[in-house]
Amino acid sequence: MFELGLFLFIVAMGFSAGGIVVNLYQCLTGNRPGFQLHLKSVFSRVAYVPVIMFGGPMILMRNAINGRIIDGRPAFFLFLSGFIALTWSFLCGLFVVHLALATGLLGAG
Repeated sequence: MFELGLFLFIVAMGFSAGGIVVNLYQCLTGNRPGFQLHLKSVFSRVAYVPVIMFGGPMILMRNAINGRIIDGRPAFFLFLSGFIALTWSFLCGLFVVHLALATGLLGAG
């Protein structure tokens, strides 16, 4: 039972980090982030990497839900995208939790 709680906590940390990064990007630029890269300068492309790295699950699910509602794609693609976003978010959350433990922001016992 402890492992399930830990898994859910890490996934929630990943989704939270993704939501913060996506919303911060949207507030600063006025554009919604996506997987297409239309940026001109090298600096903006390098700065966009963390947005995709942490915000990818949010962007993926937004695109999957829009594809289901607007384009009428099969539900299988929505569930597959949800599984990919869950796994991706777990890995991002694992990074965030390890970073918080290493910096002492999250107590280790």
